[in-house]
Amino acid sequence: MADESFQDKTEQATPKKKDDAREKGQVAKSREIPSVAVLAAGTIYMYFNAGSLTRKLGENIKQTFVSIPQMAAGDIGSDAFLSETLLNFLVLILPIMIVLAIVSLVANLLQTGFVASVEPLTPNLSKIDPIKGLGKIISKRTWRNC
Repeated sequence: MADESFQDKTEQATPKKKDDAREKGQVAKSREIPSVAVLAAGTIYMYFNAGSLTRKLGENIKQTFVSIPQMAAGDIGSDAFLSETLLNFLVLILPIMIVLAIVSLVANLLQTGFVASVEPLTPNLSKIDPIKGLGKIISKRTWRNC
């Protein structure tokens, strides 16, 4: 009975099937949990650090505009000006990026545990069929909608 849906199954998956699925990288995972965790962490970070962040950002912008006449006069090279400006902004946003990356990793690890599988990354050439793709593009349904 190949047309039975997964809801018609009467028995639970065996531990071996669960382990095999986990080794293949097939784990149940919600995308919303890490998203909410990152959003909450970013909000909390900004709540506590918004004052110093905006102050430092203002200082960086002011320093950038003050340095423009020096660069135009040739005292500072454009590559040094650009690298200093980008470094200042990188130093400014690096702490929040590190916090959000750690929160994202922790939320995913708490949800599924550590899963090391390269099988989901391997390309499946049977899904890349140009004839089927062309058939979807040139179908009766597509021509009716035009």
